[in-house]
Amino acid sequence: MLKMSLSTEEENFVKISKVVLDIVPKYLRKCFKTQWDKKFPDRKWQSDNASGEFLCEKLTEKAKKNGRNRVCIEHLKDGNEEDWDTTTIVFVMLYSGLKLIEKIRPKKPWIEPLRISEAIDVIRNTRNVYFAHAKGMSCSSDVFEKVIREIIMAASCIVDDDVESEIDEIKNLEIESKLTDQQRKRVEEEESRHQDLESFLKDVVEEATDVAKGAAEFINIVHRIQEDMNSDHPEEVTGDVIVATGIFGRFLNAASGLAVGLRNQIYGHK
Repeated sequence: MLKMSLSTEEENFVKISKVVLDIVPKYLRKCFKTQWDKKFPDRKWQSDNASGEFLCEKLTEKAKKNGRNRVCIEHLKDGNEEDWDTTTIVFVMLYSGLKLIEKIRPKKPWIEPLRISEAIDVIRNTRNVYFAHAKGMSCSSDVFEKVIREIIMAASCIVDDDVESEIDEIKNLEIESKLTDQQRKRVEEEESRHQDLESFLKDVVEEATDVAKGAAEFINIVHRIQEDMNSDHPEEVTGDVIVATGIFGRFLNAASGLAVGLRNQIYGHK
């Protein structure tokens, strides 16, 4: 059985990826909707085209004209925040000019509790330094612990969820067992495919045998027709032709079935 194991550093990176790509955006989306509804109580967020178009109308000209924001703005238009990644939500919250939250204080270190804008900036910076711009799939244990602490602290400032419990669950996840299960599934799929192939090949042998028998019978009938045409009983030719036609039809059907079966096995059923 195949088994894939990761080093501790690689496991750390996988866990950070899970937190950054799945958990953090969920918190940011929730924060966005809460702050939007506070800012625009008469146009509460509906996750539809109308909401997206209204948002884009409210963007400042400076934000619209900045070429770096073009992709983010395209994501905003349909109003489906579930499709927004961290970059898009950070743009809306910090750089769009919508003023959904307080500005970031200019002087660091910031005094806790952090403002929402500052917590989002911590998340943005942590994501960029330790994930988006990572040189490889590796993260030391010291850095891993630091990243997890920073994300828990920052996320706790933007949502009321039990952030620590959810992220700790991923932090303590047994990565290797999960990967082993995935590999086991792949092996089982390969074994099943080989069994299907073996069964198919048996059918091919049987069909090929039928084709060969049909071809042999047809050749024999052709020889009989040739002999009858040269004999004193040419009237027997008509009967032989009828028989030959039937045999040839069965031969074509068998050959066609064999060809279709081979095609489907190689290219997939269509």
